[in-house]
Amino acid sequence: LVVLADKDARELLGTQGFFAPDLRIEREPGPPRPRLVVTVDPGAQARVAGVEINFEGDIATSEDPDAVAQRRAIVADWGLPTGQGFTQGRWDASKAGANRALLARRYPAGRISYSVADVDASTNEARLGLKLDSGALFRLGTLQVTGMERYDPVLVPRLARLPVGMVYDQEKIVQAQLRLAASGYFDSAFIYVDPESDPA
Repeated sequence: LVVLADKDARELLGTQGFFAPDLRIEREPGPPRPRLVVTVDPGAQARVAGVEINFEGDIATSEDPDAVAQRRAIVADWGLPTGQGFTQGRWDASKAGANRALLARRYPAGRISYSVADVDASTNEARLGLKLDSGALFRLGTLQVTGMERYDPVLVPRLARLPVGMVYDQEKIVQAQLRLAASGYFDSAFIYVDPESDPA
């Protein structure tokens, strides 16, 4: 139990950025039962000493102004910048936020291809690395309508207003879905983009 308590306490403290704690575990006799008392001096919390965000796929080399702006925004909006205290929760949330920003426009098949948090417990510094793979640029193809029974399927593209060839934009797709739902023709309407399909 002493060994497990030490291990569990260190792992828990590590998730909060304390990688060099001073732990003292003592066994106290009962009654009614013996117990372990863990005294913790967490020490200094690790700070982010550097962040490196890289890209691969279309977004890495595209000179399209929208792609350049998206790339810059992902870096500028990074949630765990240099100088902040490192925690596992902030690290996970920052990675998820960067990935959401990648997926929101142009690249619905994007993903995190590499991430590392290199912590030096002797200096209480964490160096973070992230690489986002955008995959290919996606443009919308022809709408494929299913589930229409009472109305002409041509009604859907007219209401959705998502032209063929438009660069994928999650917000515009949500707006199109809301237009369909608010039109009064449908009980519900869902627009789904298949990221496994041909991006062209």
